[in-house]
Amino acid sequence: MPGSACSGCCGSIVLTLPEAFFVPALAPDFYAPMRRLAAASHDRQAAVALSRYSAAAPAMLSDPPSIRFEAATVRYPTTTGRRSTA
Repeated sequence: MPGSACSGCCGSIVLTLPEAFFVPALAPDFYAPMRRLAAASHDRQAAVALSRYSAAAPAMLSDPPSIRFEAATVRYPTTTGRRSTA
């Protein structure tokens, strides 16, 4: 029975695991080690992903990209109809 007194002479209270877990779970410091572990795990995942990308990057960029234009035209805006500032 949850929260019942033990049959011992001291009259202490016996708690179940969920009851015993509830009180420290209310304290923010209780979760700090779990948060650090999760942060370290995410940092490791990001580092592994970056290392895989970095290892493939030189192979992908061994030849620089080239751009070729055929029959390209460059036009500048006309100054007709604009007022002179001088």
